[in-house]
Amino acid sequence: MINLLPDDKKKQIKAARSNVLLLRYNIMLIALIVFLGIAVAITYYILTSAQTSAETAITSNNDKEKSYAVLKSKAEVFRGQLSEAKQILDGQISYSDAILNISRLIPNGVILTGINLDQTSFSQPVTFTAKVKGEQEAYNLKKSFENSPLFSGAAFGVLTKSTSTDYPITIELKVTINREAAK
Repeated sequence: MINLLPDDKKKQIKAARSNVLLLRYNIMLIALIVFLGIAVAITYYILTSAQTSAETAITSNNDKEKSYAVLKSKAEVFRGQLSEAKQILDGQISYSDAILNISRLIPNGVILTGINLDQTSFSQPVTFTAKVKGEQEAYNLKKSFENSPLFSGAAFGVLTKSTSTDYPITIELKVTINREAAK
């Protein structure tokens, strides 16, 4: 078919098509702008509500922190008291453990007759009085104290012989007790 329309009419039809396309693009652009505006408004609403709830949580936590401040200070005081008690207990001496360690070292044929232990007895020489059946038992007693890591510096003091038939020799043994003997 031959297009017999006048040139002016053809220009008007082309312009009308262009206007329809431009109108469609403008409508789509306006719809896109409205959609983006709604999306921004929803995002703004969500963010402001999250901010409000976060500020409420912060205020609530600050109030709770203030109420726990007294408890926290009491806990700090208690922690300090526990550390003081630990230091005291670490420095405590168990005399029963020391006596048990001493009694484990006494060989057969020896009787200890005198033990005086106090806080100053540790890390300095102490004198034990013992009765022994013979000289060999006296040397065994000294050797057992020398070989023990809990004691050091074992040395004989005064040796006395008596008329007793069971334990005729009384000796004094000077020993330095280490602190580990009481633990």
